[in-house]
Amino acid sequence: MAKVYSYIRFSTPEQAKGDSYRRQVERIRRYCRENNHVFEDHLTIEDLGKSAYSKANLESGRLGLFLEAVEAGKIENGSILFVESFDRISRADLFTALGVLGKLLDAGITVVAGDREYTAATVRNNQFLLLEPIFTFIRGNEESATKGMRVREAWRHKRDSGLPLTRQMPAWCRLDGGKIVLDEEKAKTVRLLFEMARTMGAKRIARVLNRDKVPPIAWRRRKVAGWQPSYISKILSQPAVIGHFQPCAMKGGKRIPEGPLREDYYPQAVTPAVFHSVRSIMKARANDRGRVAIVRRNLFTGLAYAGNKDAPMHFVNKGNDAAKGGQYLVSDTSVRNYGEAWWAWPYDHFERAFVHYVIGVDFSGVILPGPERKSLEDELQYQNGQLAAVEGKVSRLIALAEGGGDIPQLKARIDALRKEAAQFKEAKADLEARLYVAASGSVALQDTQKDLKRVLDRLQKPDGRDAVRTTLKRFIHRLSLWPFGLGQWKRPSKEERTQGLACLPCFEVQFQQTDMRQIVVVHPTDPTILFWSEYFDETTNSAAVFTNNTKAILALMFPKRKGRSKQRRKP
Repeated sequence: MAKVYSYIRFSTPEQAKGDSYRRQVERIRRYCRENNHVFEDHLTIEDLGKSAYSKANLESGRLGLFLEAVEAGKIENGSILFVESFDRISRADLFTALGVLGKLLDAGITVVAGDREYTAATVRNNQFLLLEPIFTFIRGNEESATKGMRVREAWRHKRDSGLPLTRQMPAWCRLDGGKIVLDEEKAKTVRLLFEMARTMGAKRIARVLNRDKVPPIAWRRRKVAGWQPSYISKILSQPAVIGHFQPCAMKGGKRIPEGPLREDYYPQAVTPAVFHSVRSIMKARANDRGRVAIVRRNLFTGLAYAGNKDAPMHFVNKGNDAAKGGQYLVSDTSVRNYGEAWWAWPYDHFERAFVHYVIGVDFSGVILPGPERKSLEDELQYQNGQLAAVEGKVSRLIALAEGGGDIPQLKARIDALRKEAAQFKEAKADLEARLYVAASGSVALQDTQKDLKRVLDRLQKPDGRDAVRTTLKRFIHRLSLWPFGLGQWKRPSKEERTQGLACLPCFEVQFQQTDMRQIVVVHPTDPTILFWSEYFDETTNSAAVFTNNTKAILALMFPKRKGRSKQRRKP
């Protein structure tokens, strides 16, 4: 007895709520009863929510897999494929649809559509039998094309009218009398996510929120299994939080931007400055240079360099036994054996010194009061974010053009975006110039220092070290390490390291978005004994700063007698 395969398909998930599925199943059962065939559920091929007009059922659906099995000879000759109508198989152009039917018939498959059977033999004997499937294919294709055109026109009219396009919207918004308004409770959660993202990644945020039983936000009242890192990342990167909405249309199975970006479509859950600031932090975290150590996470990856050279300092682990090995920050030239000395600083010594420096130093010396700088910084972050968004759109459109999209239309859109990007770059350059003048070489560090002191309490935990590293990059541009003394490239002897002023280890701190710097001198054996200079700019020589503070450094590092008061700058 021939096996009977049944094919059930409808185009949209909404049709599952109607009668389409039940009707198709009932027809196949009736055919089997009337023709003494056995209906077997496991031989049913279902493409639910797959369009036959866009060929989705052939390219990514189960019908495509069935055709591959037919062509490979895995389906027995004489098997039957039952469909309610030929337009269930295909609503694409006539040549595609007839090609599918021809492959089935040539492979010895009997196709049953409605109440009529089609085999290769019957079609060869009477080619007029193909008229019915041809007319059905043509009608189905025209119906889908007409329906698609009318839907596009309706959406275009709705979009141009300025009204909400759909009831589906971000989780922090809702419809109120035909107007999109902010759901304040959920918006508070969104703002909390952005605040946490300054020092945490999506996985860590999910763990904290689930631990604290913060209810997840979702569109409508969907049951969700707690917070998911992927959903948190989606919210943090979603321009909808600042009100943006880009209408799109499906072309070739891909979403193509259609029409201009609507910047005030949704109410803002966070300000553009906050959004782009967090996006910049996330991007810096994603592009974090260097491999994270398994034993200990290096706080200074991408920040520490060997003296005044461009050789980064790498974390090198030679074992936990300090007598035999230890952990070090080692210059890239030493790692590659391209230098005269083993340029290294014991990691624990440097980290403890740096932590004491951060806790004890007063950053107000590099801060200028007034709202002008904050306003300029926010605007600069916004321009950076807008520029990155436009450049991303250009890259996607170029990829679509290479994939065979509508070349003239895409080219016009790319040219327009490149002009827009040029305007953002010009505005960015102007802001950077104004920011430099307004700052006079300063950078706002007080809030960042508070954040850093807060996360330092978790320094012994892996997630706490990640938070410290993220915060450091918000205000430090570079750390120039001199483990053998300022300007010294030759490794000193043990006697010189403990007695000579010139051999005292030190590091220079260069702050973000400014030329302000500071020299920090560290005791060779006790990293809690520190001396840090006043702030100076690039016009001042570091050696001159060191020399001008010789007496203070000597008194602090090498007191002549124990009873003498130490000028220790220690918190």
